[in-house]
Amino acid sequence: MGVIIDDELRFDTHIDHVYSKLIKFVSIFYKLSYKLPYHCLKSIYFAFINSHIAYGIEIYANTSKKSLHKLHILNNKLLRIL
Repeated sequence: MGVIIDDELRFDTHIDHVYSKLIKFVSIFYKLSYKLPYHCLKSIYFAFINSHIAYGIEIYANTSKKSLHKLHILNNKLLRIL
């Protein structure tokens, strides 16, 4: 697990990589939201979702807002499911 950096120091490839990892959890969270209590879902979120987003955030958060927008939307979607 690392931060993907291209030759122009843009983090679009890293953000796309994180997005592709996290998009798989949307359907999983939909299914689990009816079967597990809230504290279990919260633990799952912090274990799988927040850890991927928070890793290296100090580095890739300095990119443009346009690049981070889809990751922000996905995170909000996952939090709404909870």
